[in-house]
Amino acid sequence: MFHYILLLLVFLAPCQGMSNLQIISMRKPEDMSIAPCALTCAGISKGHWTDSTTFFRRSYVSISIRGCGFISDPIITTSIRSFRQFPGPGHVRDVDVGNEMFNVYTEEGVSEKAANADSWTVHWIAIGFQC
Repeated sequence: MFHYILLLLVFLAPCQGMSNLQIISMRKPEDMSIAPCALTCAGISKGHWTDSTTFFRRSYVSISIRGCGFISDPIITTSIRSFRQFPGPGHVRDVDVGNEMFNVYTEEGVSEKAANADSWTVHWIAIGFQC
């Protein structure tokens, strides 16, 4: 195990302090003027999963992205991880997005009890604009 940790540190060491985001294309060429406003924000959230009242037999967790400072709804990619099993991206059914918060919904048949018992965490990346 120590070897894996050491290997990870060797690969991450040169990346410390690097946080450059480079936009190489936009929908329209004239949109490139807002490229300096682009922002990537990421996190790992261990929220409390709740059975949905909107979607039958599905659970969800709400995640705050208020600290990112997006001025409009970002594009978000998520993946779920667990300490006991690997639910994978297949268990993420829908993501309901706003500029300060988003909800992640499971596929049908996943209860809040199962998600909370297995300590599901949401790993996410949000891409949007801050100005």
